[in-house]
Amino acid sequence: MKLKTQISALVLGLALIAALNPNTVEAQRLYSVEIFKGTEGDSLQNPIERYLSHLPDGCLVEGTFFDPDEFFPAKIVMKGNGVSIEEYVRFNWLRDQLEVLKGIDTVVYRNPEVINHVESKGRVFVYLPYVSQKKERLFGWFEMIADGSYTLLLKRKVKLQRMDYLSPVIASLTDHDKIDIITTWYLREGDLDAVPFRLNKRNLAALWPDSRDLLLDYISENNVKGSDHQSLKRYFGYLNSITPWEKE
Repeated sequence: MKLKTQISALVLGLALIAALNPNTVEAQRLYSVEIFKGTEGDSLQNPIERYLSHLPDGCLVEGTFFDPDEFFPAKIVMKGNGVSIEEYVRFNWLRDQLEVLKGIDTVVYRNPEVINHVESKGRVFVYLPYVSQKKERLFGWFEMIADGSYTLLLKRKVKLQRMDYLSPVIASLTDHDKIDIITTWYLREGDLDAVPFRLNKRNLAALWPDSRDLLLDYISENNVKGSDHQSLKRYFGYLNSITPWEKE
């Protein structure tokens, strides 16, 4: 009953916002902070969740930490036997976890280490060990951009833009805390842990120092750039195919 009341309140709030902004082309995605209050705030490990759980009732958060926003059909391929399972899934980048839709319930995939990869909407995701920017060894989900001897990976995490509430009684209808998903490039060599990678022409060419000029020519001739994932996929395909003779 409490959940239904919260959802109804959120829907009414969104309707009011839409009425006040008739010229809005695309609706802002807003979440009520009540969704973070199902667990005792102090027990939440994520500092963003702890902060949001302590905001006054009625506050709204703009943005999303789900990818995609709604559950979407995906193929989960297991390690070892290669068995695949069709599920409706989404990624929760706030908690760095895979969520599966079971009936009307959202279930967290508790043992992602048994998954080889997840295919959804033309993208491939893998669960891997990595070294964080703070030099900690962690495990998490990545989007795999290019595979091979060198694997290029994209890590997503959530950034919170906080606002100062002048009144703790009610949140503004137009100003909210904002959630953004930010990305970081990672590189994995063979079966080693993935490490942060600053993606630029110099670092791309430095992956095979003996063939630096050859790789720089390829990058220039094929307009390889970080914003074009297909060009990066083709570059790493070329990089991984270079023979020892070509690297001499």
